[in-house]
Amino acid sequence: MPSKGKKSAPRQVAPARKSKAAIAAAFQRASARAAQSPYRVVRRVERILYEDVPTFMEAPHAEEVPDADVVVVGLPYEGVKILDPRRFLPAQATHQAAIYSRTGATGAPAAIRRNAIYYSLDHSGGLFPERGPDFQIADWIKVSDGGDIRVDYEIDAEVMLHKAGDRIERLIGRDKALILLGGDDTIPYVGVRSVVRQRKQRIAVLKFDSHYDLAWEPRYWAGSQWARCFEGGYLDPANFAEIGIRGTRNSLAWHEAARELDIGVWTLQDVEEKGIRQCVREALARICRDVDALYLSLDLDVIDPAFLPAQKYPDPAGLTAREILQALRLAIEEGPPVIGFDMACLGPDFDVNGLGAQLAARCAVEVIGGLGWKKAKAKPRR
Repeated sequence: MPSKGKKSAPRQVAPARKSKAAIAAAFQRASARAAQSPYRVVRRVERILYEDVPTFMEAPHAEEVPDADVVVVGLPYEGVKILDPRRFLPAQATHQAAIYSRTGATGAPAAIRRNAIYYSLDHSGGLFPERGPDFQIADWIKVSDGGDIRVDYEIDAEVMLHKAGDRIERLIGRDKALILLGGDDTIPYVGVRSVVRQRKQRIAVLKFDSHYDLAWEPRYWAGSQWARCFEGGYLDPANFAEIGIRGTRNSLAWHEAARELDIGVWTLQDVEEKGIRQCVREALARICRDVDALYLSLDLDVIDPAFLPAQKYPDPAGLTAREILQALRLAIEEGPPVIGFDMACLGPDFDVNGLGAQLAARCAVEVIGGLGWKKAKAKPRR
């Protein structure tokens, strides 16, 4: 018995046990409601881009959805490559399974799309329970796949990349968000140039990367993309920040360029001490003043290879899978409207059971889901 003067804890009442008949009836009602959904699975011709590569999330082809909100595009470009600390390989060089540098990012868009089958819109219209108990992507966002941009290594890199950008501009028009699947980290230049030329807006870019990538030369490669964005007037250094910088593979020239240009930098140590959410908030506060829109860029080597083994430039102890998803989610929720997202440097040849490509696909799904969630909060369901 409780001692005198002390109140006993309120008695916990267990939920009433359901009968077998009641349980069966509950499942029948759930199936009946699901059958009324426009997203129930019905047999159709499979949405294939080429060979065995499906469209991203099994979304319709771009020509089928002229009023899409989001267009997924692949750019399987891998240009100049690093062979060792002193030498480059030309774009035409074949795969090099070297210790210092690993190639193969040309196969990334296909690998990401294959593993995006796990997030097929056919499952449930993109039901996203962590966003809300009944939130479905397809209720708010129309997704389409514009396929891959043809890469021609026989022509000048600048000409080829600008032609790729012209094609992307036609696909996104003035009102569609871009999801760009690389390729190596040259592709942010193409993505940023395309959305700015179409939108005619001032943008901020939040980059998640282990490396500064602040080279001036060679002019078109995976380390000089931001120099070309600055030089072309598509991005002001004041509106650019990088989160996740780490390791000893950043050159002194890149380090000094970040200082000269006063670029916002949050290292992996900052993430450890402050948490990823605080770092993202600080970056957004710094770069998003007087801008119209936000562009997100992800070099997949910022993620710990334990979570994403398919890397061109692996370095242990990076961001966790949860941290990168949280970072993308928060940037979309609290930043200006997101009009573009790219990811680069996936090396499918080094993947383990497709886990790296699947996490890459999940990052793109997180962005698409975030765009839908922000839209859902802004206006009534259509």
